[in-house]
Amino acid sequence: MKRKFLWVSLSFVLVGAMGWMFLSGKLPVFFPVAEISIRGEYRYLNTEELKTIIHPYVKKGFLFVDLEALKSALMGVPWIKRVSVKRRGIDRLEIKVLEHTVIGRWEVGWTKRALFASGPPISERGLLLTENGLVLKPVNSDIPLSVPVFSGELKQASWISQKYPTLLWILAPIKMTLTRLYVTERGAWEIELENGLVLLLGQRKVDERLRRFVSLFEGVGTSLLQNVKQVDLRYANGIAVKQKM
Repeated sequence: MKRKFLWVSLSFVLVGAMGWMFLSGKLPVFFPVAEISIRGEYRYLNTEELKTIIHPYVKKGFLFVDLEALKSALMGVPWIKRVSVKRRGIDRLEIKVLEHTVIGRWEVGWTKRALFASGPPISERGLLLTENGLVLKPVNSDIPLSVPVFSGELKQASWISQKYPTLLWILAPIKMTLTRLYVTERGAWEIELENGLVLLLGQRKVDERLRRFVSLFEGVGTSLLQNVKQVDLRYANGIAVKQKM
């Protein structure tokens, strides 16, 4: 009976000691995390930043990793769209990340003249626009040059990202895409096509006016538009054409 009582007493002491060490942060790391794998296709995420975020959550050992808290911390990284954190085996963590998709470069405060200037595109500001309207800066300064350039007020970014797929879909029948898009402070849309042709679409009925241009293009063909610099589609009953100098 005394022996049983002694074992019970020792058990309480051991549990109490471990509880005190856990609450005080002095619990030994019995099962350290041996491997952390970060998976997913990403281009703009900084893995060193991710490791810095992860470290405080794994330093107490594999059994004490708060998966939900770690996931929440990682979701605070602007470039991460979705993330999952899972235990694997007895000492491994698997982290899968989905990065936001870039649809173009974003130039804040560009004037119309700068946007449609001749020569190579300028990307001094190094900002990118994602498919859901976020304007982000890549930490690795990896700025793609093969994507469109968007310009407008930051508050218009979400609006532009939502409208962009529709514009591409309307242009698809003539096998052309836009290379630059500018939205003025008043919300007027102006786009430049891959052949350098600038279309003025105005504030209202942007889709309808772009469809009118597509119908015109299909009717006259590319030859008659070779010397055209700009097409103004803001008129209800016609268009205005500006020739190249």
